[in-house]
Amino acid sequence: MKRIAWMLLLSMASGVPSWGQLKQLEQLFSVGTARVGFISSEEIRKRFPEWQQAEQRLRSLSDEWQRTLEEMGRQMTQLEEEIRKNRLIWTDEEQKQKETELQNLRRQRENFFRQCFAPGGRYDSAAAAIYQPVEAKIFAAVQEVAIAEGYDFVWDKSRHPLVFANPKFDLTVKVLKRLGVETRELEVQQQQQIEQLEKQRQGGVAEEQRRRAPRRRPAPGENSTIQPPEPSEEERPIPR
Repeated sequence: MKRIAWMLLLSMASGVPSWGQLKQLEQLFSVGTARVGFISSEEIRKRFPEWQQAEQRLRSLSDEWQRTLEEMGRQMTQLEEEIRKNRLIWTDEEQKQKETELQNLRRQRENFFRQCFAPGGRYDSAAAAIYQPVEAKIFAAVQEVAIAEGYDFVWDKSRHPLVFANPKFDLTVKVLKRLGVETRELEVQQQQQIEQLEKQRQGGVAEEQRRRAPRRRPAPGENSTIQPPEPSEEERPIPR
């Protein structure tokens, strides 16, 4: 059972679950033997220092490439202005040479942009290289917590939103602890959510019991109907 659940976790970690995967989940849940927990990978990444460092590294690379593009843009603007100012005094050969230079610069800038930011370019390659080791640590921590706590399946609500989930099955805090992250604030929030849900549940049970409770029958001789109040002197009809 756990082998199937972990295979599903691995296959669904990177995308929307397929129909076949959902049917397998339904079979797991229907037999009543699967213990299910959930995490918020978004919250884990936000609080995990190594993820923040990875983001900073990637941002630094991106900023460096952006500065190069901006410098190329400034060179193009200067050359365009130079061509505009000197178009009447340059010879045809000089103007043609400058226009060719401008075209080459524009082409270089376009090629550099594609190399850096097009799909599959330097940015995507750098992101995969920088984030992959951190993702591996997070995933390992999730596995360790799930095995230690006896969970068969762990759902990531950041990728696959849940309509409802009992907060006591939220393993986010335990995963963060496994990663060495301070979690006192999150622990307090989770406990408050658990207590609030329990109050709502108790209130719902009490209301259901009150609704289903049999109504008391009147005792013998007890008038079960409510008599209207006697009319006042002013309200009584005057006999004719």
